Amino acid sequence: MILRLLTIKTNNIEPLRAFYELLGIHFTKEQHQDGPEHYYSLDMGLPVEIYPTNELIQNHIAISMSVVNAEEAKQVLISNGFTCSEIKQTKHGTYFVTRDPDDNRVEVYE
Repeated sequence: MILRLLTIKTNNIEPLRAFYELLGIHFTKEQHQDGPEHYYSLDMGLPVEIYPTNELIQNHIAISMSVVNAEEAKQVLISNGFTCSEIKQTKHGTYFVTRDPDDNRVEVYE
């Protein structure tokens, strides 16, 4: 099985876009026919979309992503007001955990 698409729905589209851009995902605005404007990126090797919604958000997904330098990514997030765990070494790699503006768990691996 291969993951082919990640769509995140949010009530706070701009803060969520800005958070993921801090981690190196660059988004462009997109709109399909008469649907809502949203953000789109292929930087993670699959389509990642951030869609606005007025619905109550309760999904609290967990996202795992890779960066070149975990310490650098952590410092960028902290300097922008986000809380991050300590960097840990495990059999799965070097990583830390943070939360995006919608409180989704984000594991950032080096």
